[in-house]
Amino acid sequence: MQSPLNLESCRPSWIEISEIALLNNLHQIRQAIQPHITIMPAVKADAYGHGAIRIARLLVQNGIEHLAVANFAEALELRQHGIACEILVMGHLPPHAVWTALAQNITGTLYSIDQLQMLQAVLAGAGQRLRVHLKLDSGMGRLGFLTESISEWLSALCADTHLQIEGVYTHFSAADEDPHHTNRQVEAFSNAIQALHAHGLNFRHVHASNSAGTLLGQDYHFNMVRPGIITYGYNPSNLVTDIALQPVLTWKTTVTQVKTVPMDYPIGYGNTYRTRQSEKIALIPVGYADGIRRAPSRWKCVLVEGKRAPVIGRVSMEKTIIRVEDIPDVRIGSEVILIGSQGTEQITADEIATWFDTIAYDILTNALPRVPRPTD
Repeated sequence: MQSPLNLESCRPSWIEISEIALLNNLHQIRQAIQPHITIMPAVKADAYGHGAIRIARLLVQNGIEHLAVANFAEALELRQHGIACEILVMGHLPPHAVWTALAQNITGTLYSIDQLQMLQAVLAGAGQRLRVHLKLDSGMGRLGFLTESISEWLSALCADTHLQIEGVYTHFSAADEDPHHTNRQVEAFSNAIQALHAHGLNFRHVHASNSAGTLLGQDYHFNMVRPGIITYGYNPSNLVTDIALQPVLTWKTTVTQVKTVPMDYPIGYGNTYRTRQSEKIALIPVGYADGIRRAPSRWKCVLVEGKRAPVIGRVSMEKTIIRVEDIPDVRIGSEVILIGSQGTEQITADEIATWFDTIAYDILTNALPRVPRPTD
């Protein structure tokens, strides 16, 4: 009797990750910091689209003891797949999740008086304290106690008996482009920590640096760094170029049809492209429902048989047409690279970002959940 099909193996496109590239990038991060600095990679947004379960497992297997996620669901998913390291939720921890966070040894973020009061109400009579890191807003304008208003929240924080504050952190808003503002943030953050210390609050972990901050130098590292995009092989800043990163993600599909159509033949919805002569085209079974954007700009090309094949016509929901008259060996089943390398050619998330006037982070996380990522 035939074994049941693995549904994920039937998907028309998929993502692969390179363990070698990931470990190279981890090595490069370790080379950029002092030995005593703790690394807490960000695996939020499904590890920047790479597949959080597989990435987390590889990181933990290679010495990482702390991971950062954006929300409680991401943390719980890691726990449910056996990831036992320290996990920090950098976003909101809803009241109904607090008891599970305690049971699963998940660390939350404390960022406002209102949230403090909510947690105190939930934890009343619990008999144990929730582990948290204190988030300070030093000039980002997002989550966090304002460092410049420390007198308004310090006494309430010091009086709390429901939380175990293990860390304190902030987030740089422009470390990839504005060192002057970043230095002001470091000063505000450091001054706030001194005030907290003066009132008897001490912290095991102090962290501020995202990827750009990690690359800027030791003055930004405190005793922990939170590398994100550099973990996955992309440099966030032109300010630092002497780091040998390797892209971890490859997004693949295959050709499902090859045919030759006559001159002046319409291609795709709206007939926005008409052939200039008899042209050989190929269909690939991915579209905007997978994350290949339709508008306002368009995906420009893919790799087939080691060559660039331009995308023509409008991207459909789950189909895209490419022109392949210069690629004689293309056939049904030919491997197609959407992001990654093939032969001597490469299409990176950085390049694709220029097509859409965005950033590599956006491109890497754009492949939708129905595109399978490896878990083992």
